[in-house]
Amino acid sequence: MLFSFFALTAYPQNSGEAKAILDRAFAAFEASAGIKLSFKSATVDKDGTEYETQSGEAIIKGNRFKIQTDAADIWFDGETQWILIKEVNEVNIINPTGQELASISLWHCLECTETGTS
Repeated sequence: MLFSFFALTAYPQNSGEAKAILDRAFAAFEASAGIKLSFKSATVDKDGTEYETQSGEAIIKGNRFKIQTDAADIWFDGETQWILIKEVNEVNIINPTGQELASISLWHCLECTETGTS
């Protein structure tokens, strides 16, 4: 399902078709027992050189998630988010906005598309 979500961002869709795909993805995600995924992220410069790469795992169920990387662990219980910065052994606790959640949470991205909010 995650692949389907990101694949549709790579290819233009007409508005109705894109909405139908996102609606199906959101319904499947909500009905699931949750997902676990591995990922790799990197910053890429204009020449295509990757730097600041990191990999990790995420577990997502509904609007709750846990993300683990070499640099940090992030937990979100649906209301409060804890971020453990491993290098300095520091925990930051926040109540993120919808926009902040949309930058890291697949569920929130799908929910915003479903409800038309951000």
